[in-house]
Amino acid sequence: MGNTMQAPTESGTVQRELWTLAEIAQRMGLHTFTVRRLCWSGKLRVTRIGHALRISEAEYQRYIRENTAAGAPEPAEAISASSLRQ
Repeated sequence: MGNTMQAPTESGTVQRELWTLAEIAQRMGLHTFTVRRLCWSGKLRVTRIGHALRISEAEYQRYIRENTAAGAPEPAEAISASSLRQ
């Protein structure tokens, strides 16, 4: 969980502000390179910190909201071998 930024919330707990591409890929059930392609295409906006790319929690939520509303599967519903056999 490297150098991600954190900020305290009103309740005093710490909430993540920025995520690495690998962390977002894991949350979405995608390969890291797929997330990188989403960034290159402009579909997922990134923040640069030096040479590192980070995705904000707000941007992740925006992308999920816009793409699940269009009928795309939830990130947790990533295709599995068992779903292909049906």
